Amino acid sequence: MAWTEQQSEAITTRDCGLIVSAAAGSGKTSVLVERLLRILEDETPEHRVPADRMIVVTFTNDAAAEMRSRLYQALDDQLQKQPENQWLYQQQVRLQNAHICTISSFCFDLIRDNLTEQGITAGFRILNETEAKLIASKAADTVLNRWHAERQEEMQLLWNCFCEKNDKPLEELLLELHSFLGSVPFREQWTKQVLEELNQPLSDSAYHRAFLAQLEQRAETAVRLANEAADLAAVVYDSVPDNNVLPWVETDVRCLEKVLQMLRQQEPDAEKILAPIQEKNQNRGNFPRKKKAMTDLEAFERVKKLREQYTALEKEIAALLEAVYPYEAGDLVQHAQLMPLLLELEEQLTAEIWQQKVQQNALAFDDAERMALELLAELSPEGTIQPSALAKELQAYYQLIMIDEYQDSNNKQDDIFKLLSRNCIEPETGTLRYGDNVFLVGDVKQSIYRFRLANPQNFVHAISSAGTETSVCRHIVLNRNFRSVPAVLDFVNFVCGSLMSDTCGDVAYTDAEALYPGTDITEILPEEQQKVTVAVLTPEDDADTDVQIAYVIGKIQEMIVAGVPVAQKDHTTRPCQYRDFCILLRTNPMCTSFAHALEQAGIPVQSPDETGYLKAREVGLLLDMLRVLDNPTLDTSLAAIMLSPMFWFTPEDLMRIRMLGKKTSLYSAVCMAIGVTESAEPVQLDDVLVQKCRQLYDTLQKLRQSSGMMTLEALIRRIYDTTDFLSVMQLTKDGDRKRANLHLLLQYAKQYEENTDAAHNGVSGFLRYIDWLLDSGNDFQQTSLTAGVENAVAVKTMHRSKGLEYPFVFLGKLESPFSTEDSRKNAVFSEKGLVGFCIKNPENYTRAKTMPFAVLEQENRNASRSEELRLLYVAMTRAKQQLFLPLNLKKVRTRTTDYLAQYSTLILPDGTLPPLTVQNAGSMAHWVWMCLVLRHDAVLAREINLPPQCWNTPAWSEKLQIHYEFSLPPVTKSDTLPEQAVIQPDADTLKDLKKITAFQYTSPDCGRQSLLSVSALQEAHQKRAPVWKRPDFRLQEGHLTGAERGTAIHTFFQYADFRKAQADVPAEIQRLQTYGFLTPEQAAAVKPEIPAAFFRDDLYRRLCRSKRVLREQKFLVQCRDLSAYPETAAILRRYENSDSILKGIIDLAFQEGDCFVLVDYKTDTVSSPDVLVDSYREQLMLYCGALQCITGMPVKECYLYSTHFQKSIEVKP
Repeated sequence: MAWTEQQSEAITTRDCGLIVSAAAGSGKTSVLVERLLRILEDETPEHRVPADRMIVVTFTNDAAAEMRSRLYQALDDQLQKQPENQWLYQQQVRLQNAHICTISSFCFDLIRDNLTEQGITAGFRILNETEAKLIASKAADTVLNRWHAERQEEMQLLWNCFCEKNDKPLEELLLELHSFLGSVPFREQWTKQVLEELNQPLSDSAYHRAFLAQLEQRAETAVRLANEAADLAAVVYDSVPDNNVLPWVETDVRCLEKVLQMLRQQEPDAEKILAPIQEKNQNRGNFPRKKKAMTDLEAFERVKKLREQYTALEKEIAALLEAVYPYEAGDLVQHAQLMPLLLELEEQLTAEIWQQKVQQNALAFDDAERMALELLAELSPEGTIQPSALAKELQAYYQLIMIDEYQDSNNKQDDIFKLLSRNCIEPETGTLRYGDNVFLVGDVKQSIYRFRLANPQNFVHAISSAGTETSVCRHIVLNRNFRSVPAVLDFVNFVCGSLMSDTCGDVAYTDAEALYPGTDITEILPEEQQKVTVAVLTPEDDADTDVQIAYVIGKIQEMIVAGVPVAQKDHTTRPCQYRDFCILLRTNPMCTSFAHALEQAGIPVQSPDETGYLKAREVGLLLDMLRVLDNPTLDTSLAAIMLSPMFWFTPEDLMRIRMLGKKTSLYSAVCMAIGVTESAEPVQLDDVLVQKCRQLYDTLQKLRQSSGMMTLEALIRRIYDTTDFLSVMQLTKDGDRKRANLHLLLQYAKQYEENTDAAHNGVSGFLRYIDWLLDSGNDFQQTSLTAGVENAVAVKTMHRSKGLEYPFVFLGKLESPFSTEDSRKNAVFSEKGLVGFCIKNPENYTRAKTMPFAVLEQENRNASRSEELRLLYVAMTRAKQQLFLPLNLKKVRTRTTDYLAQYSTLILPDGTLPPLTVQNAGSMAHWVWMCLVLRHDAVLAREINLPPQCWNTPAWSEKLQIHYEFSLPPVTKSDTLPEQAVIQPDADTLKDLKKITAFQYTSPDCGRQSLLSVSALQEAHQKRAPVWKRPDFRLQEGHLTGAERGTAIHTFFQYADFRKAQADVPAEIQRLQTYGFLTPEQAAAVKPEIPAAFFRDDLYRRLCRSKRVLREQKFLVQCRDLSAYPETAAILRRYENSDSILKGIIDLAFQEGDCFVLVDYKTDTVSSPDVLVDSYREQLMLYCGALQCITGMPVKECYLYSTHFQKSIEVKP
């Protein structure tokens, strides 16, 4: 493969850290894999990096698996060319142990290997998101109830500020604070900072400064617009005396300048700042109207539009000055009173949650990063982060740290990555930085996971610091796009170059950030098939169909019929198919409605990733069945299952049954229908309906009886078997997904019972759990299936499209408004150590935004807009050949507002858009329209009557060509659409495949196992059947088998602290039971005299004098390496010179002088020590050879320690 200069630099550069900004379609994954491969293949001593001494972090498990697979295959290909290369072979073996994983997986592994005394054992399980939320919710309820009982005065204060009917708002605020603090690297620092900031004098307060800055920004923009209006007003009339527009605007300018001046002087009195506005508006008439005497009507219209803009800003400023500015000091005092209480509440909540996790021996995903950071970091007295002893050890071990999708890392992950890197402390400042063995790949413009706490500023800071003199990292930019045709890239550059800035988007879209064409498909496609199409659509007032959906359907059908060419990798073209089209939308509900419309038009669709597992029809019916089994008098649930494919009643059937007992429950009416109870109404039912009622009644009775005697999972299986519900759902539309969802419910039910105490088990407890999920807005994860129809249109959210590409991409529903969720919250928190609350007035039940809340709400709004702009970039860059943007003209020219006229007045004379205008957009469509107005193409201006252009030609538009459409495509009848042809296999390819599959290996290795275990070899030698573990429910009976007692004793020796055990054996047994290493039954089986005898043995005294002790030492060695030792050569004769690998675990070894002594525990009951030695001699010799292989030191003695004979027995070769 031919690499570009920048790609080659990223692949080959060594001896320094690399920060790689990889734009969309720049081949970053290929670069990352190629760099890894070359590093793994490099045999030079100074550059050698063993595969198991690198960390490669990816964003998803799928990406990690794909990267591991690609590396393994690449090494395999190299081995085919160099079969004698031992280094490559070793690298391929080590690759299996390499840390190529997600950051969560790495953190959990780190925690397992370095557990501290926190109550969690190495066998912990990982909570899913729903379980973690349930634990947190229960803990919050417990803590709040405790405060209601013990801290009534403080609770009353909190209630008055946040609650009305119940304490639900306070619980939500508390959980949100807990979630936020879980994302902060060092929460103690944050809490200290937030309390200090709230107690600062108002003039020194960060809140006050930020609030003033926001007011000043609005005032400066208003002054600029007013001055521009004044310049235009001067030319409205030829005669100065007749010009009544100019004095009006000049008055506005003077007023706004006074306001701006006082804001800059930090005038504390809000009334003084408001005075010029109030004086100006007092007794002021209407703005002058248009007159015939005006000589420049166009200038007058622009003055009116500009006045609308600066007047709106003036009203915003006045509203903030009236509602917020006078109460700044009081707001800070109230925050300083509330915050300590909330922090104390949250501290107790954290302790309660941790207690629940310890009881379940489980950790959540947010615990992984927190605990990993605690292991890796220490705080210096100055408050700076320093690497711990463990971090320094890992820095010395891992030679390479590679992070993919770095722009999506959060603050804790950023610190973890830095602490793992070599030379991570800045020598001059002592602060944390990235070291010289990192390789970070990402793109700030594609950071779209703010809801997962991703912080793109981490990448921005890494890039800026890479250019300093003391940095050990370099910055490389990959901006050549190998995906999209130039027409698409020119459009993306124009839109992002006009909109993106440090203020909105978190990155200035300069030449370095722009995309440059690198694809060669341009040469094989007609020029007219490489374009960006903007469809400006005007729906009819009485139209029933959505005009954008109609356009997309029509355009897809038109292109399919026309056989629009699609470029292929072999530089040929083929007619387009449905799978070449992708529709990108903002939300999942939009995807669902779009997909349904396409299906109704006869277009095959890949099932969109729907949300709402518990609201899925099939799952809802099964839950209704469980509700009926729990309480059959629930009419709604019973009616639902009767009308479902479980029982096939009709609405008419239900009506007739209901007539039997109008005032009773539906279940009672069913009982009346079959004669179980008497009916008060003389209604006759036919025999068929009575039989259906009988079947329903009998089924419910049998299932209700079963529900008390079987697990929840078994009950659901019984429902499936009894009603044949699974098979029926399989036959419905999208049957595979429905069947998979029903199977998934079995897993969720089993998981619920495994992790819930007996008092809450069963159908009732599970249904209460489901109700909690629904009431709290939580849900289970929906099953993920690959599309059942391969040749189908993809309908996806913009977030899920990241990393994908399609020849033809439609961006639909761009008019959907941005989320305003932050403004509806009661609290907002900032990583900068700031907090803001919305306080409720208990007297009039009003909700007031405080000054801190107003400041942080605006910051969050700006951050949200920046991410939306980056999301638009991601969506546009998915297109390879053509990009379509259908727009609804009536959404930007409403009855009250003409946004196009507004944008034309706000564009600066140099052809740029003010950042504040970009930030104030209400939807992605607004951004696209801003750019279209800025571009001001003649065809668009003529068709929709754009305001005249009064600015210079905008940047990024030199080569830009936009294709416009103003009507729907002609309707294509379904019978004219081409049938999907069955593709016949290529004869030559088929012949090659048959030849490949017919191949048979002749190597002697075919009869050998590739991976051997010492225990399996021992069992084979003694011709013993393997011992299987008994089920857990049998273990709880209290009677252990001999093998299980042996396992218990072995477990004690494995995990015991020998020094503590030597002093007090029973106490150590109890400690191991407390921390879950031993069950109560196992602890009872470990008699204290057994360990006591070991501690009296001379072997233990020798062990205590050793400076190097290995316990439970795992090994993985090649059989050919063991053949070099005489004691193992005869045992492994069959595997001589083979590639087979032997694995095992050495119980105990300790160093004496320059040699090792090997010990293996045995709990067998035998007649004499000689019998024991004869049984295990070969096993011990294999351990001996492996120990010499992995340590490089000879083994002078081998011992079996027999718990039966209570002594050590030497084993000679």
